[in-house]
Amino acid sequence: MVRCSIVVLALALALTHATEEGSSLTDDGSAPKPECYLRDVPKFIDILKKHIKSVNNEAGEVDCSGKEGIYKEICKYHDDYAPGDMDIVIKWNDCGKITFVCTVFNVEGVSYQPNLPEEVTNLGLNGDCAADTPWALIGIGGGAVAVLAVIGGVIAVACKKKNRQPQNRSGEELEEQQELKPV
Repeated sequence: MVRCSIVVLALALALTHATEEGSSLTDDGSAPKPECYLRDVPKFIDILKKHIKSVNNEAGEVDCSGKEGIYKEICKYHDDYAPGDMDIVIKWNDCGKITFVCTVFNVEGVSYQPNLPEEVTNLGLNGDCAADTPWALIGIGGGAVAVLAVIGGVIAVACKKKNRQPQNRSGEELEEQQELKPV
């Protein structure tokens, strides 16, 4: 009995340690946000997408203002780029669409979204957002039409069956009808 308790305790401690050290989850159970110092854009986006998925696409942001790293790789794709004088905030909405907002911090009111090259836009920045097509509305409309078609079909079948059944008649009328029929 004591041996079993020791084995169970040892396994529990090992599992707890592995969870704390190896899982790289934050205290709230979500994947960590990417570090602003990263300059590898695909790696940054991959880490960010894992975080977004772990928080069930809840809208959020990573504010890298005043930090070296990712801003140099993202903000440079615009005419207002000023090396060393930039801040970047990475935002995502509730369907996981990622946007970058670069700001020149020495010039008031100069913020922009960079014109990202294809190698960055191909990293899946749109998340689960539908493109500009309102697919949700189309789906709802199609579903409503389908429900109405089913209801119409049920009503049509019920009416057809009602027309085929003989009308309720009193017992005398049925006897008279049977007497008039030749045998």
